[in-house]
Amino acid sequence: MDSIYTDGTYLARNPAWHSADSGWKADRVARILERHGIVPKTVCEVGCGAGGVIAGVAQRWPGARCVDDVSPHAWALSSRKSAHGLEYRLGDALAEAERFDVALAIDVVEHVEDSPGFLRRLRPKAAHTVFHIPPELSATELGRYGWKSRLLNGPRRALFAIDPDAAARLLGGYSVLVLAA
Repeated sequence: MDSIYTDGTYLARNPAWHSADSGWKADRVARILERHGIVPKTVCEVGCGAGGVIAGVAQRWPGARCVDDVSPHAWALSSRKSAHGLEYRLGDALAEAERFDVALAIDVVEHVEDSPGFLRRLRPKAAHTVFHIPPELSATELGRYGWKSRLLNGPRRALFAIDPDAAARLLGGYSVLVLAA
């Protein structure tokens, strides 16, 4: 499969592979699991990118590990984070028989050509799945709410840099975090 993720195009456009928000996303993943009383023994992140989210999750749950990214460039970035007993593998976790307590699909749905097929293949991988739907797929970014929503983007971005929770509460968020069972 030759794509922008395997041929270096995506890496050239995104050298850090969006790792700046990894700590914040890992914290949100932990919060949603804790809020629902889920204490996973095993966690898999499908499409782990630079590996920052799963590294943050692994600090709370040592059974966390990244099993999948199809990009050799993302794998090269993530494999540098071998702390916390993480295992990063280049490949397709959905093709493996292994099952987990929790699967993470953080900012991955928008990169998959066949999203419904991806979701069907992901479903049996874990008892619970946490999805993070990024701004590219949010209604605000698609302009469904018109000029008022676009007008708030400047203040939202500024406040988000200072306090992401306050920005989401006061001005609306940039993304959606979903826990599916």
